[in-house]
Amino acid sequence: MKPLIITLICVFSVFVLSLLLSFAVAGYMVHFLSFPKLVDRKECYRVDEEKGVIKEGAQYQRVDFEMVARDGYVIHGDYVINDPKKFVIMCHGYTWSREGDLKESLGFYRSGYSLVMPDMRGQGDNKRVAVTMGYLEKRDIEDLIAWTKKEFGADIEIGLFGESMGAATVCLCSQNPDIRFVVSDCAYAELRGLLHHQVKLNHLPVMLLPLSSLLLKISHGYFIRDIQPKEVVKGATVPMLFIHGKNDDFIPPHHCNELYDACGSKTKKMVFYSGCKHAESSIYQQKEYTEEVITFLRAIQ
Repeated sequence: MKPLIITLICVFSVFVLSLLLSFAVAGYMVHFLSFPKLVDRKECYRVDEEKGVIKEGAQYQRVDFEMVARDGYVIHGDYVINDPKKFVIMCHGYTWSREGDLKESLGFYRSGYSLVMPDMRGQGDNKRVAVTMGYLEKRDIEDLIAWTKKEFGADIEIGLFGESMGAATVCLCSQNPDIRFVVSDCAYAELRGLLHHQVKLNHLPVMLLPLSSLLLKISHGYFIRDIQPKEVVKGATVPMLFIHGKNDDFIPPHHCNELYDACGSKTKKMVFYSGCKHAESSIYQQKEYTEEVITFLRAIQ
């Protein structure tokens, strides 16, 4: 066999093996993103109880509910009635459950708001399905807004709160005509930027992101570029409060700056908490955090 042919066969073999390896690694990344290791409700509650941040929330009279989303998926959650004309829908973060909402709920509850606390798609008590980083979750929250109005009255006021992925989701819902305000705690401005940061942080090849995006589209219906909260908030007109921990190394603080700068609302505020990493502001600065939410809600009345 001629040397040239042998060389071409070797090059082609290396190319095929590299391609197969790239697909395998990208497939693993997609599976890890979509089906992360979850923390169940009991453990979520225990973690926050040990930190002493849910003493007040533990006293709520919670009522279980189920809501069927537009695609037939069943969302489980709790609601807590306070003022029957004022509601806030609270969206927890990635891998967590509705128990995580208790520590952030104080400012809303003390301001008279009733609470609607769903488990996000694929998490908590919900059936295990792919987490889609805001793509299908946005539709779920839009359906929950409609469900809340149908359940408690067309004339009620509804606000949105979210933490981490839940915050990105409520930012994606910020143009919904039936909401009064949005509070976003440590959201990502765009999924592409977040994943680029995480891939580099975990020493994985950045060049696999386009392939991962393609696999996400094939398996779960969306490209990475489809999740861009900062593009949606450009058209927001409702008051928005953006919160972030200054020491967040999971979703870096510049995401908060990008969301705030992009936000089209005339009433917006950005708050950073020193010494707090990802989703820690409501834990280690709970008093200041709660007062900030109360002040924000009072100012927009």
